[in-house]
Amino acid sequence: MSFECKVIADTISHKKRITTLEITYPRFIHAEIMTHRDRARNAGSSRAIPWATMSERIQNHPVIPIKWGLEQKGMQTGDDIPPELAALAEYLWLMARTEAMQYADQIHNIGKTYGQFYGDYKYQDVRIHKSIPNRITEPWMWITVVMTATSWRNFFKQRVDSQAEIHMQEIAKLMLATVKNSDPVEADMHLPYIQEDDWNTPVPLPGPSQSILAQMMKVSTARCARVSYVQHGQKTKSFLADLALGEKLETSGHWSPFEHPAVYTGERSGCYNGWQSYRKWFPAECPEEGYPE
Repeated sequence: MSFECKVIADTISHKKRITTLEITYPRFIHAEIMTHRDRARNAGSSRAIPWATMSERIQNHPVIPIKWGLEQKGMQTGDDIPPELAALAEYLWLMARTEAMQYADQIHNIGKTYGQFYGDYKYQDVRIHKSIPNRITEPWMWITVVMTATSWRNFFKQRVDSQAEIHMQEIAKLMLATVKNSDPVEADMHLPYIQEDDWNTPVPLPGPSQSILAQMMKVSTARCARVSYVQHGQKTKSFLADLALGEKLETSGHWSPFEHPAVYTGERSGCYNGWQSYRKWFPAECPEEGYPE
């Protein structure tokens, strides 16, 4: 894994454009990405990905800082340190990764660790949930995010700037180049991860909410949601499996992935200009204001 960006869907209608990108970047800048609220986002989750999978990724493809800058006042790093010091810094960074992985593995396999500590293996098969060991190793993780927006100017103005954090600049420059090189498709429907073959898989179901368009919206939603826990680069299952996941997401009230599919309306809706997200089709997507009793 490394810095990556690809267009999942790029649509334009009446000069209003909406673009969905799939981007990969170091997890330690994810908080800064999240400050941009004019877009839909779904991200890989360290709560959902098994520790065995995550540990293999961190071992084989760890995040390594792309610049070792001198300490100075302010938020920007200074000039590069001498090459021999940079080599030592990278060595220590990876040693910290290895040690963190060792402790994370001991915590995950807590029953086995207990036996090694105390010679008592009665808890041999007890394991702690993957979300805990994964947290320990987050500084060395890459994260994959699905992002949809109709407004990109301010994002690029802030993040391509030379004063931005260096890793943020790296992914923002890649995103900018990707968007500039993409030719949007003229359409009134924006359906990330929907392929042409999907339209040849009609599923006759009763009710207006199960129209072919509604099914495509729901399958698109499910495929956007899968980024949180599937293997890198794998976002789809069968059409019916994805449709079932979309139904499950609706009934459980997990609304964020419903924001990526959209239809052209010409009006501002939520975080989009000219497009309305699929989420807005559901009255329950915006619960009654106030506090629980």
